[in-house]
Amino acid sequence: MSDSAQEMKALQGDELGKLISLHLDSRITEEQFAQLQYTLEVDESARDFYIEFLSTHARLEQSLKNTFSIKNQNHISDRELLNELVATGTRPARGTYFLSGGLAVALVIAICFLVLKQDAPGYATVTHVAQTETRDQTPLRIGSQLKTQTPYFLEQGELELLFVTGTKVFISAPASFEISGENEIRISAGKLVARVTTPAGKGFIVQTPEGAVVDLGTLFGVEIESSGDAGVQVFQGEIELHDLQGGKAVLPAGKTMRCAAGRKKWESAEKLSRQFYAALQVKRPTLLPGMVMIDDSRQSIFGIDDYRGIRYLLYSEIPLKARLDAREKRLPEWNGVAQHLWIVHFDEAAQRWLLQGNERAIPFEPDSTDLLLARIEEADVDGGSNRKNITYFSQTFDAIHGIASGYQASDIKVLPDWFEKNANSGDYAITGSYLIRKPE
Repeated sequence: MSDSAQEMKALQGDELGKLISLHLDSRITEEQFAQLQYTLEVDESARDFYIEFLSTHARLEQSLKNTFSIKNQNHISDRELLNELVATGTRPARGTYFLSGGLAVALVIAICFLVLKQDAPGYATVTHVAQTETRDQTPLRIGSQLKTQTPYFLEQGELELLFVTGTKVFISAPASFEISGENEIRISAGKLVARVTTPAGKGFIVQTPEGAVVDLGTLFGVEIESSGDAGVQVFQGEIELHDLQGGKAVLPAGKTMRCAAGRKKWESAEKLSRQFYAALQVKRPTLLPGMVMIDDSRQSIFGIDDYRGIRYLLYSEIPLKARLDAREKRLPEWNGVAQHLWIVHFDEAAQRWLLQGNERAIPFEPDSTDLLLARIEEADVDGGSNRKNITYFSQTFDAIHGIASGYQASDIKVLPDWFEKNANSGDYAITGSYLIRKPE
């Protein structure tokens, strides 16, 4: 390691903000850029701040564009425009990084950069990379601004992009894509997740070989397989899905559509591929906050056959075996059984929670990460048989006997009286691939 590398230290406060501003202004020296990259590599909080800073910069750019026409029509001076933008600028959330003077300086630098710089930056900036390698060895590093209408071929690894509109995009290799506008990307191969949270980002477009995906304020995934087949799944919110024949449809959260290569028609599907969700296991909290992927290879759950009462579907962040193996000697067979989804009930007399095994109930202590997803109740019908009514806790946040309940969005569904792919009274099967917890 060189002496200069050994002397590097992670920057904070105004020093970090000034280097980011210099980088955006293309006035950063090689030594300063190395210092900035080192800070972003070793300090996760600095990376979070960097993303927030770019979001602020993007909002200023949008505000500037929207204001120029008004300025020209009403003869507003540059000084008045600058004062207005500084007054309405949004401070990044990590307040400890900027003194008030530092923030004002950073905003002025950003605005002057937008007004005076002749060669405008690209529409998308790299905010995270992991083991990335491109076909032509194009370096993709944190802070790189991607060129517009230029194909990028990601041979391996993953990256995250922040568009000037505030839209965040995750791409996993192998992938082929290009930035086609300030709020648009074209992808011909690979896996992509887009998160749109800003007004300027609404309407974000992903162009696929089988038609356009238009955001309506949401979180969604796009997958283009090596065969050319395309898939789209909505995790939260809604999208507008277009085909090559001029048709379009609104797709809500939890829904998936696929289009075989060359068919020009989207059709309903259960979900995207297992490889897609495997790629998302390396997700970044800044892109997918609160999102939990469900292992679709283990989607059977035991229940007590003769239990009559209220049951719940519980998500446990800690695997089932890790919580119970140490003190339970007669656990049910684990092969094929879901490790993070259980059927549980609350014993009112003993005032304790019980996990339903195949033949008996097992006491367990609730964990702070536990989450109740649905309520299951018996409903008697004619002939003495019974069926089960299921109430999902979507967008209904509460606590039941000390365990949190409710979630933002999910495609999980419970199938009573099934085990694996066969009818089996008293047991359960589930379908689904994800849930999004309530933001903290």
